[in-house]
Amino acid sequence: MSQSGRTNPPMAISPPPSILPSPSSAREIQRRSNGIASREQILDATSQLAGELGYDGTSISLVSERSGLPASSIYWHFKSKDLLIAAVIERSFIRFREKLLPLPKPTGNALNDLQKSFAKITEAWSSDADFLRLGTMLVLDRRPEELTARAGYVAIRKHTHEIFCQLWKSVMPSLTPASVKKMATLTMSTCDGLFVAQEVEGGDLAKLMDTALVGLLASAKALQAGKDAPVKKKK
Repeated sequence: MSQSGRTNPPMAISPPPSILPSPSSAREIQRRSNGIASREQILDATSQLAGELGYDGTSISLVSERSGLPASSIYWHFKSKDLLIAAVIERSFIRFREKLLPLPKPTGNALNDLQKSFAKITEAWSSDADFLRLGTMLVLDRRPEELTARAGYVAIRKHTHEIFCQLWKSVMPSLTPASVKKMATLTMSTCDGLFVAQEVEGGDLAKLMDTALVGLLASAKALQAGKDAPVKKKK
């Protein structure tokens, strides 16, 4: 029950988006299951290389060298480098999501509830941020033809926006649907900025997150009251 006396709605979140094409036959399904160990070995090597060299710097030959597996084995699992990078992003996000959900049940103390939820985000980031690191690079790289990996990351962002919408609906159920969407967008933007700052400057991400949450909650309360967040006038 929230402080306003309204019951918090259940946090029904849809399954994560599927980035890779679905298997087209029973034979392909069997092939994937038979090569799980080598597939993970390939994804581990690709994750390392893409983090070091980016999308363009990563090649099948380098993945072969890093993984110790022949290029033919890599192509057996993935038809192209694009699908390989997409698989890295998908695997990383699934691991991140598993650590993040379910979010803590709301107690009626909005700041405390947000701190608990974002503590889980920070913890998940510390071990599975490849999807965010690679996705951020790809989403800023506009090409004539859309990459599967980039399109997949965009789908992941939409799914993450849904998670944040459910979070704000649960923590502050009196927010209007439009305000919930605004807060979800603002929260994602805040997380993007904090992630980049952490990658560039380091520092204590948990403390930065706690500071940011105070501002996010103030914005949510302003929307709840039916007004924009106050802007300080220049002296």
